[in-house]
Amino acid sequence: MDSEKMCIEIVSLAFYSEAEVMLDENVKQVYVEYKFYDIPLSETETPVSLRKPRAGERIHFHFSKVIDLDRLEQKGRRQFLFAMLNGQGPEQGRLKFTVVSDPMDDEHEECQEVGYAYLKLWQIMESGRDILEQELDIVSPEDQLTPIGSLKVSLQAAAAFHAIYKEMTEDLFS
Repeated sequence: MDSEKMCIEIVSLAFYSEAEVMLDENVKQVYVEYKFYDIPLSETETPVSLRKPRAGERIHFHFSKVIDLDRLEQKGRRQFLFAMLNGQGPEQGRLKFTVVSDPMDDEHEECQEVGYAYLKLWQIMESGRDILEQELDIVSPEDQLTPIGSLKVSLQAAAAFHAIYKEMTEDLFS
């Protein structure tokens, strides 16, 4: 059933040629991750790091994850989504994707967050339509206003969002 699953796909990524990350020689490879309730990061990050894209180039991850939202077994996830759809929580109803620099084979270096992209979940709820390959601005951790690139994502969850919203609002008033 569509109302008990959501699918998130991280499609591709590009940095703008003038972005600081393009000049940073420490950033050689990148991957993308997002946090979702109780799912370990190991399951929500792209399984491979890809070479940092050159100016004007897109790198393609095509990484998708189906998240089970079973009505009986995943009440916590459903409540988490309901709160997000109501704009609650630290990201105010947005799913946050983090672009991470993965140091090459050097065990002494830490992974470093180089950018964030945000997907407004409410727009899926409002339109009733899934998002297919939507481009999101990537902003740097230091400057949340100036885009440094774009992340293309898909999210298939309109039926699930609708069902969860209906179910939770009925619970509130019953």
